[in-house]
Amino acid sequence: HANSKIRLLQTEQLLNSLNSLESSKRQPVIIGGDFNFEPKSSPFQKIMEKYRYVNFEGCTYCSENKYSLSFSDKKIDHLFYSPGLNVRFFETSVEPKDVSDHYGVKSIFKLDN
Repeated sequence: HANSKIRLLQTEQLLNSLNSLESSKRQPVIIGGDFNFEPKSSPFQKIMEKYRYVNFEGCTYCSENKYSLSFSDKKIDHLFYSPGLNVRFFETSVEPKDVSDHYGVKSIFKLDN
């Protein structure tokens, strides 16, 4: 459907911009935000071709959130990072505070030099 084609095009534009940034700055990146797609989607899989995923439990667009229009729980906010980033470990949690229609995601990365 049209919306998924647009979302895939937006994802490709994002990846092109990140590729340019990583090439020019020679720095790995951490990407996070409200992507509005779930892990089984084509855009998610496209990002996973290049980046690693920070997996965490819980929904970010949840039916219990008083600002959400969702009738089901979804994970549509994500964190990804460059494979070149030496992550020793990360700790990630969903912050269930009703300040937006999405719950926040907090992540702490411990990096090796």
